[in-house]
Amino acid sequence: MPLSISAFQTPANLSQATLENMTSMHMLDDSWTVGTKYGSFDLQYEHAVVATHVRGRNWVQFDVLGIHMMHGHNQGKYFLDKQGQRMVQVLLREEPDSRALHIEEVQVVEREGKAKPFKMQCGKYAIVKTEYNPLEWDFYGKLGTVSRVWHLLAWKLHEYIMQIGFASILVVGFIRWRFYQAQKRELAADRAWEADLEAAALVYDYEDSPPDYDEATQHDAEKDDEPENRT
Repeated sequence: MPLSISAFQTPANLSQATLENMTSMHMLDDSWTVGTKYGSFDLQYEHAVVATHVRGRNWVQFDVLGIHMMHGHNQGKYFLDKQGQRMVQVLLREEPDSRALHIEEVQVVEREGKAKPFKMQCGKYAIVKTEYNPLEWDFYGKLGTVSRVWHLLAWKLHEYIMQIGFASILVVGFIRWRFYQAQKRELAADRAWEADLEAAALVYDYEDSPPDYDEATQHDAEKDDEPENRT
């Protein structure tokens, strides 16, 4: 899926130094709320990789075909199709061993002066080209294509499965929590019952136990006094 690229609208006479200051101050960020807020446009563009006759050297071309104002009050689209419209092309060189890329040249040229692909032995041109129009694409792919339908179905099925899985986790967690609470209550009830049994056993043992030493001595003394009282 091609990248969705946006650009900011700035004055035509804006210098490079001023642009660098604006960037360093984050004036082009969405969070910027002080003073002038620059609007952004969605770009309709053409991206191409053009091979050269030298192995490992390729031109990467980027051409803005139009701008789309899809937000705000003044929505519309404008095509950059004037005579002498310019574009950017970069010559890249690839290292054969490390596969590292190096920029050899950067050019801003008119469309008519861009590097042209050569014709290969198979009869095809040595170019890979991608065109992107933001009005023809959404998150799932290009509108009206079979691949977009499959991507849409796959995403919806994935979201449905995720929702079911999340709901299942919640249900299982709730059941385990209720089970834990029930076990906790049963454990508390068992402990209370055991405490009652221990207390009852202590009372029973206390009633059946022999009297203390002082009580036994007093009881014997009373028994010794009884005959004397009778005589």
